[in-house]
Amino acid sequence: DRKKIIPMEKKFSLEEVVNTATLFHERQEMTKDLVEVNYQVLDGINNTIEDARLIAQMFDQNHFFVRLTTHNVIRADDIYRSPNAEQIQMFRNKILENNPNLIVLIDWTRGSDVDAACGKQSAIASGINK
Repeated sequence: DRKKIIPMEKKFSLEEVVNTATLFHERQEMTKDLVEVNYQVLDGINNTIEDARLIAQMFDQNHFFVRLTTHNVIRADDIYRSPNAEQIQMFRNKILENNPNLIVLIDWTRGSDVDAACGKQSAIASGINK
């Protein structure tokens, strides 16, 4: 459930965020840069064929581009995991099957093997990386 993962969902629904971002893009006077959507892909949570179809429908290629990101596991008991590389690539392909003109990039995690990925150092320093 999105509300468990993203506390701000209680205040702003996904529909409100997308509508606001679309309006923002349409009202830009100086530039028409696309609005970037960062979508963290979580194995078994939000990487189904239906999720890919919804992303393709929700994000118009005239206003958005999508960056799929992988999850950096901070703690050994972290309940969230990223799908493997093949699954993420297949998820991207499913999005593109439904919206071939949408720009969809994959931002691969780097540095987790040496505890240097985003969030790892602060987790180690605070002692929560156990």
